[in-house]
Amino acid sequence: MSELITKPKQTGFTPPPVRPGLNGRKVAIHESPAFTESFRLLALNVRRLLGEGSPWAVVIMSARPREGRSTTAATLARALSQMAPPVVLVDADPDGSGLAGVVPDWHDGEVAWGGRPRLQFVNPWFPAGTPETFLDRVQDAVQDALEAGARVIIDAPACAASSAGFYLATTAAGVLYVTRPNATKDGSVHEEVRAQLDLLRARVLGVVVNEG
Repeated sequence: MSELITKPKQTGFTPPPVRPGLNGRKVAIHESPAFTESFRLLALNVRRLLGEGSPWAVVIMSARPREGRSTTAATLARALSQMAPPVVLVDADPDGSGLAGVVPDWHDGEVAWGGRPRLQFVNPWFPAGTPETFLDRVQDAVQDALEAGARVIIDAPACAASSAGFYLATTAAGVLYVTRPNATKDGSVHEEVRAQLDLLRARVLGVVVNEG
């Protein structure tokens, strides 16, 4: 199904009560070297497939909620921002996104790059909006980022809850499909998602299998 397969060791993200320092505190799993290195490798592979010199957008999709999609989107964006800034992370799933639990844990100092944001988080949602206007705002945010020369990572809603991911996939340079090992046993759902992506002529870059 894919051109690359990456298996992060763990995708559950729980912000630590105290950020690890030099005092011997245990490092949280999402900040462990193995976890960080797996996403650095994923970022390198995505750059290899899509190119290093031009801006592009990637949609992070999953069939169901709680597959680790938001953690994958945020951690990939963070890893990519260290090697190919600027990067913009767009929250396209305001009703069920896990990004709210990930982004606040980032250091402000990690986003500085040549006087410009190394990594920027954008949430286009607003209370008076509708699903249609929200998608328009997501598309506008993505286009603004691309015109500014950024690489864009889009956290889309689960396919079982919304068709927005398919819509966004039609204009993105690629799709990363997120699942868990036990979920792959239910092949019918994944076949339906892949069939729809093929129908839309979306480019599936690979599958991220979350083993956490």
